[in-house]
Amino acid sequence: MKMRMQEFFCYTTCVSTLSEASYIKVKVSTSAKRESIRELSSGSYAIAVREKAQRGMANKSVLKLLRRYVGGKAKLRIVRGHHTSSKMISVEVFS
Repeated sequence: MKMRMQEFFCYTTCVSTLSEASYIKVKVSTSAKRESIRELSSGSYAIAVREKAQRGMANKSVLKLLRRYVGGKAKLRIVRGHHTSSKMISVEVFS
């Protein structure tokens, strides 16, 4: 699983490592027909989720989709952007 996390971050420039935690920038689109994750040209990620941006449902869906993408062996937390579409997410990998 650790190799999969390295593959997830190897081509991005927006990830900085600070005391075992990595941070990624995410742009979220809500009410999408299909859930997806794609890397943008600037090194940040675009995530589309089906849920609406109400009562934190879209945020939960973003974290669930990212957790599935990295294999489930990571602690994900929204650091900044709880009420906006641009978010900073902390990723801590468990061994």
